[in-house]
Amino acid sequence: MRPTALALVLLLSPACKPADSDADADADADTDADADSDTDSDADTDADADTDADTDADADADADSDTDADADADTDADADTDADADTDTGSCPAPAWDQDLGSALGASVATIDTCGETDDFPQGCGGGASDDYAFRWTAPADGPYAFATAGSSFDTVLTLRTACDGATEIDCNDDVNGGLQSQLEVWLGAGESVVVVIEGYGNACGPAVLGITEWTGTVGNTHDPDPPIVPCSYAVPAPPFNPTLIDAASGYHGLAVFGDKLVGSNGTSLVQATSPTVSSLFVPNINQGQQMAYLPSGDLVFSTGGSLVRITPQGGQTTLVNGLNAYGVRIGIDGMIYTANEQVIHRIDPATGVATVFLSAIPVPKVVDFTADGLNMYVGTNSSDGDVYRVALDASGDPILPPVHIGRTGGSWHDAINVDVCNNVYVNEFWTSSLYIIEPGEPPRVLIDFDAQALGFDAYGHGMIWGSGVGSWDDEKVYMPLPYAGHGVLQYDLGIPSR
Repeated sequence: MRPTALALVLLLSPACKPADSDADADADADTDADADSDTDSDADTDADADTDADTDADADADADSDTDADADADTDADADTDADADTDTGSCPAPAWDQDLGSALGASVATIDTCGETDDFPQGCGGGASDDYAFRWTAPADGPYAFATAGSSFDTVLTLRTACDGATEIDCNDDVNGGLQSQLEVWLGAGESVVVVIEGYGNACGPAVLGITEWTGTVGNTHDPDPPIVPCSYAVPAPPFNPTLIDAASGYHGLAVFGDKLVGSNGTSLVQATSPTVSSLFVPNINQGQQMAYLPSGDLVFSTGGSLVRITPQGGQTTLVNGLNAYGVRIGIDGMIYTANEQVIHRIDPATGVATVFLSAIPVPKVVDFTADGLNMYVGTNSSDGDVYRVALDASGDPILPPVHIGRTGGSWHDAINVDVCNNVYVNEFWTSSLYIIEPGEPPRVLIDFDAQALGFDAYGHGMIWGSGVGSWDDEKVYMPLPYAGHGVLQYDLGIPSR
């Protein structure tokens, strides 16, 4: 038994005054020189060496082992179990919400009036700034939930933000189904909290109703409750990236690298470069096509637009599938081919050419890539909001949860998506002419503004691959095709390898 617990038991026992049988100068039965019945040399009635009346070894009046005057074991002056100066049990700053709804469910869990409130949160949609009212809500179980303002009397805007301070927007909706009310669906883990903000379009305000229900439809707008974070010794890429034009290489919408060969289209043929200054004709008279990727065997898979063809190292061609109209092409960790055509994502067996629909739940999917362990697929889109998704996969490479919405780029036209060894995600976006980076658990941000490179030509990278680490193609550098600058190729030094 701990000594403090023993002292507590003794203190709770009936008191009696023993005869003084010791050799000190007081009237108690212990061996110290004070007038109490314990064995320490202070004037209190407990068995520790301080001057308070509790059973711990500090100088405050509570029963814990810290130096503040509250009944917890941290060093702040509040009554919770964390080390900050508030009354909660986590590391949240002051609450960013107006009302905590707990885990309430129903068509009307709250009714409020936003008029007279303050504008505390920026809008991600709705085109204005208006009085807002914020709720905190916690999911009672794993699953999809719908948040709606049906029954409100004005043109609402609904935003979901991360708890506990509401700093990061998860998603935003102005009008649903052509009306003036708003709705969002999100997948949440049990115990996960979000901040729900109701405000008005422009500067509108008025009586509002919030409904929160379990959702049974497709979850089109979700966020990432559990981003795949891996230990990583590489720093997040930061400028300067030293863009360098690779004179001998060519590229249109895609590139592929295998060994010392970097392959891309010059508009009429496929060209392979073995160094920045040496290239040769690979496949003549072939459509400039879309994206491409190498199979482990060394055969190239190339989307000509309508068909998916397999090309041997000697240039021999076999049509795998007709009619896919694929843009994005990737080889999965399982050795299968994955394509996206702005309608669905297909999985194709390279041995048989059999194509099956892998995923249809993501709107306008265009490009895909995977984490190194094959347990996560990332999807870039041509959706109007620039949505990026993650799909959790099992060991067989099949989806196990609905797609998770991990953020939005500033534009809506994704031409490439890539994952590095640290699970940072990179998205090439056309309308903003930018390369975005999405660090695990963070919102997208611009890493490279192609227009700001001031290289004297259109430097937008319409695709991206990492080097192979063989010959001239550095595996910590990326290569991007330039369809608007004579089918050239730019190299950028990110200082981090691919997944």
